[in-house]
Amino acid sequence: MYRYYRPWLDAQSLVNSAVGLGETGLSKAGFRPVASRDKSLTAFAQLAALRLDVRRCMVSLIDSNRQYILAEATKTVSLFEAQAERPEDEVWLGNAVLNKTDAVCYHTFTSTYTAKGKDGDAVTAECMVIPDCRLDPRFADRDYVKSEPGVRFYAGVPIITKAGHRIGGTSFSDNAHSPPC
Repeated sequence: MYRYYRPWLDAQSLVNSAVGLGETGLSKAGFRPVASRDKSLTAFAQLAALRLDVRRCMVSLIDSNRQYILAEATKTVSLFEAQAERPEDEVWLGNAVLNKTDAVCYHTFTSTYTAKGKDGDAVTAECMVIPDCRLDPRFADRDYVKSEPGVRFYAGVPIITKAGHRIGGTSFSDNAHSPPC
């Protein structure tokens, strides 16, 4: 993972939101998200949110203990600040570090999903799709699922190197269940 991401480059701006999150989940009191320095990656995430018609998209790298959110975007978030045109599109975590077990993304490393293709045949891919997180026992008790508006729909795909190593994920979430993707 460190070949693709060097945390010391972001040491001045990356927010370590993992401190103290074991007790309060991802809603640490006083936490203020910081926009990513990588405007291109944020623009990519925003394009994905727009094209898939979901509330937000995050691009992360994941090591054995932490998830490094490199970029987060919603449909109307500014590419320069963690502000959005609509209050419901505000950045949730921004550029941050989490304990990987506090989030959902690392589960995509071992997940597959089967859907029907245009021709009606089954298509299986390395990804995870959760139509309603409230109904998934792994995530139903998480504060970011129970809260309103909480994460209902989640989809994630692993970021895989040419050598086949899973080093992160791109995730898509919405506060409505099963948006039209």
